Order: sequence, then structure tokens, then C-alpha cells
Amino acid sequence: MPEPLPTAELAKRCDAQQFEFETTAEPEPLTGIAGQRRAVDAVRFGVDIQAEGFNIFALGPLGTGKRSMVRQFLAERAPYESASHDWCYVNNFEDAYRPQAVCLPA
Repeated sequence: MPEPLPTAELAKRCDAQQFEFETTAEPEPLTGIAGQRRAVDAVRFGVDIQAEGFNIFALGPLGTGKRSMVRQFLAERAPYESASHDWCYVNNFEDAYRPQAVCLPA
């Protein structure tokens, strides 16, 4: 059997005196993405690819900010790109298992 942890090791506490603010409402919110430099570089590289047929696949634990990071990079890039067409799929009355793709202007 493993040795039980001493009670003192069940939680890590930080010294509040190290901070220069009284409450967490005072500091400015963080901007950008904290940590994960390789992931940030990979998404930036993927967003910068100027060719068809490439995708970004973000894998990791739920709630770690993958989607937010990708959306942030795409939102920063979008003003410099031409608007793409909108695509929708409508029912194919002749073959319900093969919907018709309809391309609409943005």
C-alpha cells in the first residue's frame, strides 16, 4: 500500500503578501494566450497557410481553451481575408440520403 499523504501536503498555499493588489478585481485582465507556446505557434502556422486542403485539428483535455485559441487567431485574421461563400444543405426530394449543397454569397 502507498503511504498516506500528510495533511499539510494536501493543498499548496501561496503567500498573499507577494501580490501588489488587494483584490483580484484590481489587476488588468491578461491578454493573449498564457502558456502552451508550441500549441500557439502551431495554430498560428496553420492559420497562415495560404493553400486549400489544410485543416487545424486541436486535441487536448476538455476546457483547456483549444477552441477559444483557434477562434481568436481566426478572428484576428478575418478582417484581412475576403469573405467566403456560405454553404447550406437542402433536402434532395429524389434521394433523401444525398442532400443538395447550395452556395450562397456571403
